[in-house]
Amino acid sequence: MDENKNSRMILIIVVVIMLIIISILGVLVYLGDKDDNTHTIELKQVYVSDHDLMIFNDYYLGIEDNRIVVVINKNGNELFLKDNGIRNDGLFVREDNSYIGYNTSNGILNIYEINNNGIESINSIDGVEEVVPLVYSYDDEEVVLGFVQYIDDDSYIYSFDDEKPVILDGITLVGDKIEDNKIITYSRKNLIVKRENKYGAVDIEGKETIAINYDDLLNDGNNILFKSNDKFGLLNSDGEVILDNRYKVVKSIIDGYLIGNSKLSFYDKDLKRIIKNRIVSNISDYSLREDNSIMSYKVGDKYVIINNYLEDLLDKEYNSHQAYVVNGKNLGSFDQIGFNNDNIIYSYKEGLITIYDNNLDKVIEITTDKRKITDIVKVQNDNYLVFYMHKNELKTIMYDKNGDKIKNDRGELVYRSKKYLVFRNKEGLIFVNYKDEVLESIKGNDIIVGNGSIIVDNNIYNVEYK
Repeated sequence: MDENKNSRMILIIVVVIMLIIISILGVLVYLGDKDDNTHTIELKQVYVSDHDLMIFNDYYLGIEDNRIVVVINKNGNELFLKDNGIRNDGLFVREDNSYIGYNTSNGILNIYEINNNGIESINSIDGVEEVVPLVYSYDDEEVVLGFVQYIDDDSYIYSFDDEKPVILDGITLVGDKIEDNKIITYSRKNLIVKRENKYGAVDIEGKETIAINYDDLLNDGNNILFKSNDKFGLLNSDGEVILDNRYKVVKSIIDGYLIGNSKLSFYDKDLKRIIKNRIVSNISDYSLREDNSIMSYKVGDKYVIINNYLEDLLDKEYNSHQAYVVNGKNLGSFDQIGFNNDNIIYSYKEGLITIYDNNLDKVIEITTDKRKITDIVKVQNDNYLVFYMHKNELKTIMYDKNGDKIKNDRGELVYRSKKYLVFRNKEGLIFVNYKDEVLESIKGNDIIVGNGSIIVDNNIYNVEYK
């Protein structure tokens, strides 16, 4: 009997303790939710400069006549200050997350590091007139691998620490894309090169990794698309054929590929076919290195494929205007002219925005006179923020859940995070949450907005979200 009483007492005590814990957790959740509704932004001034400033990752740089004259850290401390400064031809992040810059002057390639000691020289290499940075791009990150000098048909690859270059005799290093005076590669292992009219690949040491006998090659970060005899296929990163060149189109998209001829099939990244020959292609002359009509997006767990991408900007006229939505092994579609993003599924055609739910049922229709829609985001209270281009400027307009325009005098959107938006008007900056509530504002003329910091009239402020 006493043992049973003791057992019941222990059970009662355990239940009471659990109820107390649950109550405490409930209070904490309530307070957390309440706190989410009362966030503010504080602008903390950390530095005032006489020089034009720029934001470079963890540092602020003062620039005069393309020379770095001052380096400031996030706390506003001066790490480097010199009147004549150091000439700057470009700034990059290395693979070890250090920050470097370079310049070429009087036939010398100078490479320097920006760190907590200010600016320190890494290397100076004689006999170099002009170089192009070689940049490895992956997972929305970019790191510089070295610098490339072209002399006639030869390529010279310079590393950071060695004065002797890797020489590619009679070979041009082309990478996967040349943009903003950078050679961009999507593979560190296989750097795309060209000899006469044939393509292959080498590593950073100049060793051939893929024979130079293809009509074109392009890394996609996973495999390598190739062209041979006017047809396209796939190689793996070791250069082995994993998809024969039997197709007019092999295009890398998010998490997979579109493969086929006049109609395309959707394959996952392991080349397992998900949708067979149901996606209409507007591509008449497919090229690995030129923009075309196909673009893909991921919305939740669905894939959205547009077959009329950049029709206006490419000055094209396509026969088909479709958005295809891949949901598992099911495929839905609707007429569409415009763009999609990773927030909602929508279409834009002849001044009419149609927003769909995950079942592709219409949620709302919005009539607008804005033509170049670039993005739509669902915000608080089922309102929709529409981004559009006007005279080469990104602007926004807000609509409610009934499709009616909401007055927005915030100005031009200049920054967007998951927590707040930053607008610029004639007076300065306005910080707004996704309920369209003003969190903070500041007046100024010359303004730069970064991630967690702003520069207003050469005054540095840290943006603290509380």
